[in-house]
Amino acid sequence: MKKFLAFVLDFLISFVFLGYIIALMTGETTGGGFNLQGGSALVLFILIVAYVVIGRKLWGQTLGRKILKVEKK
Repeated sequence: MKKFLAFVLDFLISFVFLGYIIALMTGETTGGGFNLQGGSALVLFILIVAYVVIGRKLWGQTLGRKILKVEKK
């Protein structure tokens, strides 16, 4: 269960943080946050995957796993 919660936390962290940065760069912010479409959404997807892969390769865990104290692989 902790692994799943860590996954959800990682997704939320990366989606909100990276998504908002991309939205600011592309002008796709809204009154309630952001609305990425097309290429911007694809870039966000690629960055979320990269966040997980790089986090695991470099540090052995992602931020969500560290916060929830899930054992390193």
